[in-house]
Amino acid sequence: MGGTCAGGSVTSRLTTGVTAFGAITVGHISIQAAGYTIPASGSCTVIVNVTASSAGVKANTSSALTTTQGTTTAAASDTLNVYTPPTVTKTFTPASIASGGTSSMVIVVTSPAANPGNLTGVSIDDIYTGTLVNNAAGSVSCSGAGSATLTGGANAGTAVGFSGGTIVPGGTCTITQSVSATTTNTNTTTAPAATGPVALTGPVADAMLTVTVGGAAPDLTLTKTHSGSFVAGGTYAYTLTVHNTLGTAPTSATITVTDTLPAGLTYVAAGSGGTGWSCSASGQVVTCTTASIINAGASGNPLTINVLAGAAAQPSVTNNAAVSGGGEPGGNSGNNSATDPTSVGGVSSLRTDGTQTVIAGGSVIYTHQFFAGSAGAVSFSTASIPNPAMSGWSNLLYRDFNCNGVMDGSDGAAVLSGAVAVVAGDQVCILVKEFVPAGAPTGAQDQITVTAAFVPAAGASSNYTRTDLTTVGASGMTASKEVRNVSSGGVFGTNNAALPGQTLEYRITFTNTGTATLSTVIVNDATPVYTTYLGGSAGCPGLITRTTCSVTSEPANAVAGSIQWSMSGSLAAGASATVGFQVKVD
Repeated sequence: MGGTCAGGSVTSRLTTGVTAFGAITVGHISIQAAGYTIPASGSCTVIVNVTASSAGVKANTSSALTTTQGTTTAAASDTLNVYTPPTVTKTFTPASIASGGTSSMVIVVTSPAANPGNLTGVSIDDIYTGTLVNNAAGSVSCSGAGSATLTGGANAGTAVGFSGGTIVPGGTCTITQSVSATTTNTNTTTAPAATGPVALTGPVADAMLTVTVGGAAPDLTLTKTHSGSFVAGGTYAYTLTVHNTLGTAPTSATITVTDTLPAGLTYVAAGSGGTGWSCSASGQVVTCTTASIINAGASGNPLTINVLAGAAAQPSVTNNAAVSGGGEPGGNSGNNSATDPTSVGGVSSLRTDGTQTVIAGGSVIYTHQFFAGSAGAVSFSTASIPNPAMSGWSNLLYRDFNCNGVMDGSDGAAVLSGAVAVVAGDQVCILVKEFVPAGAPTGAQDQITVTAAFVPAAGASSNYTRTDLTTVGASGMTASKEVRNVSSGGVFGTNNAALPGQTLEYRITFTNTGTATLSTVIVNDATPVYTTYLGGSAGCPGLITRTTCSVTSEPANAVAGSIQWSMSGSLAAGASATVGFQVKVD
């Protein structure tokens, strides 16, 4: 204890629980001063050094000040935030492994719960000795609002730790690191340290990993099978089984099976997995894990990996897979892979049947796709049977080069004739355009048989057929027209009003009220009297799927005149579409 008081001295009187000046542990102390005066606005400073035996917020309150003049002042108080250093624990699970085996090392740094606030700038390191080495990437996680940055922890590295940590009171930051060793190791962490709110250093932690050389250990093997031959376009299953039949100890860690699918096979998640197994895929690599224990001399639960066979897998592929983990020592990993040669055949096909209704004198388009299961050449033909029998029905074949089901680009430039060369996996798309005679009665039908004659490069030829059925339906069309004042922000209605200089927008909606699909629609309109056309405003804002539209004629800007829209494609029975344009009131 000490102080400064000009012109006098400061003494003290020990009271209950106080054993010596400067070592106050319990109770209170009285301070006496004599032989000096404190002038107005003056001060007297008394210093008492204290220590705390526990963390927390320590409140200290002085009694009122008494002077010889008999006057007193109010009591004074303050608090002291006391922090204790972080602690650390370290464990290996399992604590004993075979040479080259795997153990999980866990380092937990804790901030005591009594600390009044977060510890910041927390750091720790563990630099290995002996044969201890990381066999996977490490990680660090913190509880609550804590955080830390992992240091080291690289696969095949020999150190791990974290820096810049923030740990909440009673919280933790935990390092998890998978390690391996070939000899018994005892290694020690550095002392956990914090830089804030005050500099603190805690005690170190150590742990032993016992390695049994030549002792009992798991020895994993893998088998992989499938049933029959695959056919391109089909989904098939591989069955993989992990065995510990050669091992002398049960597995002790997560088991991982990695299956790298060859080109032409695609992973199918549906139905993949098995009891205790969890699977995921990244590109061609399928990874499946299980925490199930496989006892010595036993086999694990079967694992199913489903695949889609593509044409690129023909005529055969070899599927390779490997197993790892389970606490198996590195010396036992030479028999951890399996291969499965698989034959993949090809089946060609022609898709699909079509049915449409159209008005007399109209036309319809059917789409088909030929899939080549092997190399060769394919040619197409049609045969039709009208009912009732009558002349005038006809059809033409075209190549749909972009396979979009619409006759566009160069599709209609020439009728398809001759054979088309293909390789396995090719797709040839065609369009069948049928023309209906103008005199066909409602209900008349024409059935077209489309044939794809395929001559493979090797093997017997095959014919594939599909059927298109066209029915003549009743025709019908209605149209309605609405207008809105664009300048005043109005809505569409059958009546509207406008002032000179304002803009009006007209909208025409047409509906197919018949039972047949309409293939061509032409709409005509004109600018109303006392208005002029706004150039470029004509458009098709409400077209249905597979209907294309173009403005085939329109007036010049600020001129009155006629407007025409032409639409091609398909307008199904009951479907509607809209066109529109704008004018300026004179």
